[in-house]
Amino acid sequence: MRAPHKAFDVDLEDDIQVAVACATVAALEPDIIVLDEDCVRSAASNDPVYQLLLARVAAGDWPQQKSQEISCLRPFFGVRDRLAINQDLVTYWVDQGCIHLVIPEDLRRQVAANLHAGHQGLDSMLRRARQSVYWPGIEGDLQHCHAQCTSCDEHAPSLLPEEMILTPPAEYPFQQVVADMFQIEGNVYMVYTDRLTGWLEVAHFPCGATSNKISNHLRSYFSRWGAPEQISTDGGTNWASEEMVAFFKRWGVKVRLSSAQYPQSNGRAEAAVKSAKRLLQENMSKGEALESDKMALAILQYLNTPLREINKSPSQLATGCQLHDGVLMARRHLLVDRYWRRTIRRRELQVAKSQEAKCTLDTTRRLPPIKLGTHVRIQNQATKQWDRTCVVSETKPHRQYTVKLNGSGRLSKRNRRHLRVIAPSPGAPASQHNTSVSPTPIEPVTYSMQDPGIVGRPKRAAGRPKWLQDFI
Repeated sequence: MRAPHKAFDVDLEDDIQVAVACATVAALEPDIIVLDEDCVRSAASNDPVYQLLLARVAAGDWPQQKSQEISCLRPFFGVRDRLAINQDLVTYWVDQGCIHLVIPEDLRRQVAANLHAGHQGLDSMLRRARQSVYWPGIEGDLQHCHAQCTSCDEHAPSLLPEEMILTPPAEYPFQQVVADMFQIEGNVYMVYTDRLTGWLEVAHFPCGATSNKISNHLRSYFSRWGAPEQISTDGGTNWASEEMVAFFKRWGVKVRLSSAQYPQSNGRAEAAVKSAKRLLQENMSKGEALESDKMALAILQYLNTPLREINKSPSQLATGCQLHDGVLMARRHLLVDRYWRRTIRRRELQVAKSQEAKCTLDTTRRLPPIKLGTHVRIQNQATKQWDRTCVVSETKPHRQYTVKLNGSGRLSKRNRRHLRVIAPSPGAPASQHNTSVSPTPIEPVTYSMQDPGIVGRPKRAAGRPKWLQDFI
């Protein structure tokens, strides 16, 4: 493209000044310098590549093929029809009539720092740059500038939650249970809940929750409802002690630990804690014992309240009938339901359906796994800042990682959502910052007519009708 006609010089001068002003941001940091038109022109005069570009645009003698162009000007070959010259500066034109100033190589790092002065994020930097400046590979340079900012890493927003790891629904009551500890006014309590029926048990520890006291309460629950196949806990010290490990081993109970500082991974226990806190706060006076008539009636009322979408209470699901409490009811509700097994089956289907619905939420995102030895930042759950650095030392199930903190060397467990990979610094080996495990390519399966596994025409799979699944 040839240089524009002289009639447009006056308008171009104004546009050039606006472009130069838009390319700079005033800031208080010492490495941010406000650039002007003379500064850009001075840097362009000392840049041999920029001078070659000026000559090429002025002459308009671009070669027919990109391979015929000299190597230093090949990055501009794809936009050669949008380049023009005004006042010894190369400009880049876009369809909307906006003029972008082509920045010499010596000033590109400074312009990128100016665009990042507000620490507004990569998208804001790109939108700002698209209105003012241009050079080949500008998006990659701005992305690198943003990735190297320590302040942005520390104050970055929280990562989006990942898709839930589905727990297979229970087949019978008290097959899968959850347990958690909580405090109210200095008193320690334990909640014990069945995943399938929602049955709730609450225990009080007036003198502290030791492993011995916890096992005593669990032993009474096991003798009343049977030993579960799996129990979910948060992995606290009183749950992970040798005494508790031996206790669960004797009873044949498999322990499922939730991720550290990630209560969503044990959501059923957190929901039970909320219900238990509501019962205790509203029905217990200060210093009153848990074994009181008011508290007992409150728990009975909770157990007799129907669950959503199933219209059956925890007591009906666990025992097949309602429990006699302070609310008058017909006598037939106190009798064992003849369709009890069918109700349990409906509850299983409802639990499975609700779990699938949670996995289809648009607010989740799958985070790539992190390799051992990767440098990461930890999010402080109190301040929500990424103010600690560490190295991944071990990977665990359910998106858990063991990290070694820099400085103290202490080991800590974290969920994947609370770990942000540190961008590699310039010149660092790529092997030290390889963060994700590349997926194994899936080779397409091809069949031939001679394949003995395929005989004749394809047939439709015959199965049991869905409307019969609820009948047992």
